[in-house]
Amino acid sequence: MKRILIILFILLMGLSLAQAQHKPTSGLLIFNVGFTKTSPEDTDQDLDGNTFILAYEKSDYKGKLAGGFAIGYTTTSADSVTDSGTTLPLVNSVSHEVIPVMLYGKVLFGPPKVKGYIGGGVGIQFSEIRYYRENVQVYGHDSGFLAGGLAGLNYFLNDKIFLNGNYSLFYLGNSYYRDDLVQNFCIGLGFQIY
Repeated sequence: MKRILIILFILLMGLSLAQAQHKPTSGLLIFNVGFTKTSPEDTDQDLDGNTFILAYEKSDYKGKLAGGFAIGYTTTSADSVTDSGTTLPLVNSVSHEVIPVMLYGKVLFGPPKVKGYIGGGVGIQFSEIRYYRENVQVYGHDSGFLAGGLAGLNYFLNDKIFLNGNYSLFYLGNSYYRDDLVQNFCIGLGFQIY
């Protein structure tokens, strides 16, 4: 996955850099992929996995503020490890899948070619969790509140295409299962729509 992202980055850098800039009041469509880490309350291990996010946002106020909508898919898992370092898959493990749906706002700063941002958002999330304990599988669905913050950077390759890199930290409150704290590290490709 890392190799594909590096090759994509190099290819996109070769595109024309003429007129590469963020346009005030433009709409941005962003596709992100990345690494995620979650810390559920009911397990003694952090779960690692992947995340995929699709977002649409619109900027206003001379391009200094933006608001948008995002939907994603996050999958994480971890197997138990013995004291000797041997992995025990499906003996004492957990997997967790989340679909977050969020409204967010951002404050944009920097030159038109490289726009940094910080922001936050709220929404709902739908979780699916699987526990394997002593050869017994426990499976369930849940949903709840989502709140968190994000920071990142948009690097414009031309007036229509840009690269996006961001970090987000979210709290997932579930109604039945334990709550989670989720970190996402993403890179992606965006399109500026007028």
